[in-house]
Amino acid sequence: MDSTTKTPEVLETFLKKCKDIMLKQEPDSRGRLSYLDGWRGLAISIVLISHFLAVSKVLPFHRIDIGRFGVDIFFVLSAMLMANILFIKKMDLSTFYKRRVSRIFPVLVTYIVLVYAISAALGLGSTDEWKNFFYTLFSVRGYITEGADLWNTGYAIGHLWSLNAEEHVYLVFGGLAFLASFGVFSILDKKESIGVVLITLGVASILLKYSYAVFPSIKPEGAQFRTEIIASHMLISAGYFLLKDWIWAALKNWFGISIPSWLPLIAFLLAMSTYSWFAPWQASFVLSPFLLSFTVNHLDKMPSFVNAILTFKPLRYLGIWSYSIYLLHYPFYIYGVKYGDSPYVAGPPLLFLSIVIGALSFYIFENPARTYLNKKKWFKETGKAVETSKEVKRPLHVTYKPTGN
Repeated sequence: MDSTTKTPEVLETFLKKCKDIMLKQEPDSRGRLSYLDGWRGLAISIVLISHFLAVSKVLPFHRIDIGRFGVDIFFVLSAMLMANILFIKKMDLSTFYKRRVSRIFPVLVTYIVLVYAISAALGLGSTDEWKNFFYTLFSVRGYITEGADLWNTGYAIGHLWSLNAEEHVYLVFGGLAFLASFGVFSILDKKESIGVVLITLGVASILLKYSYAVFPSIKPEGAQFRTEIIASHMLISAGYFLLKDWIWAALKNWFGISIPSWLPLIAFLLAMSTYSWFAPWQASFVLSPFLLSFTVNHLDKMPSFVNAILTFKPLRYLGIWSYSIYLLHYPFYIYGVKYGDSPYVAGPPLLFLSIVIGALSFYIFENPARTYLNKKKWFKETGKAVETSKEVKRPLHVTYKPTGN
C-alpha cells in the first residue's frame, strides 16, 4: 500500500471522529451519562487554559489558580466513580485493580520511560534525576526523592503529583472495601458507615494541611506532593456519594427539603471563587472540597443550559481523551511556555497541538492497550465482578460505564 496516496487507517479514524464531533449528533446508546464526560472535559479544558493561556494575562485567568481548580474537578469525579464501583456495585478487588492497571499504566509507564530517556539524552534538567526514575515510576516521588523535587527537575514530570495521589487513594478505597467485605469492623457493613469514614479522613486531610500552613516547623519537606494533604477532595466526594441518599431522604422526610436545580450551580461558582486571589488563603482547601463534591454528586440536578454545555460533543470528547491529553501536554507547556522564549505566541498553537497529540494517543495507544490487556486470560475477571446494590436505584449506579476513570 502506498502511504503517500492513502491516509493511514489510524489518521482516518481520528479524522472521522473530528467530523463526527462537528457535524453529527451521536446517539447515546451505551447507557453513558454524557454530562460526566463533559465534566471531565471541563476539567482538562481548565488545566490547558491554565498552562497555555493564563500566562498572557489578557484574560483574568491569572487571578484564579485555575490549574489546581481543574485538577480538583478531576479528583471529585474520579473518587465518586470509584466509590460507585467499589461500594455500590461491589466489584471484587482483583477486577478493580486490573482495570486500574490497564487504564492507567500503559500510557503512564511509556510516558515516564520516554521522558527520562529523551531528557537524559538531550541534557535537559538535573543530571542526577535518573536516580529518581524508579521513585517516579512507582508513584512514591512525593515521599522519596534524590535532589530536586517533582516541580524543579527540568524534566516534564511535574504534573504526575496528581496521578500519584489518585493511585494512593485507590489503595485507601481498596483497603476499606477489603475490610468491609471481611467484616473486620462491623461499622463498615453499610455504605453510609464507609461514607462517614471517608469524610472523616477528608476532614483530617484538611486539618493536616492547615496545620502545616500555620505551623511550618512541623511541615515535612515536599509536603505539597504528599497524598495525605492532597486527598481531601477525593475522600469527601466519595464519602458524600455514599451518604447523599440518606442525607437528602432525611431532609425531605423531616423538613420537606429537596435539591433545587440552581444549588449545584451556585456551589460550583462558589468553589471557583475560593481559588481566586481575593478569597481567604484557606478557602481553596477548606471549602472547595465540600462545594465541588456537592456539585459533582448532583450534576443530574443542574439547570438544562448547564446540562447542554456538559453534553456538548466537543467537550465530551475532550473528557474521553483527557487522560492522554493531561499526560502528553506537559512537555509542550514546560519547554514551550514556562521556559520558552515566546510564551505569548506559543501558547495557543501548543494548546491545540496538545489536544491533537492526546487524541491520537487515545486512539493509537491508550484505548488499544487497555482493550488488549483486558482481553488477556490473566487479566480477565475471575469471578462475579459486579454485585449491584439492591438498595440503590439511581441511574448512575446502574448505567454508567466510565471511559476515563
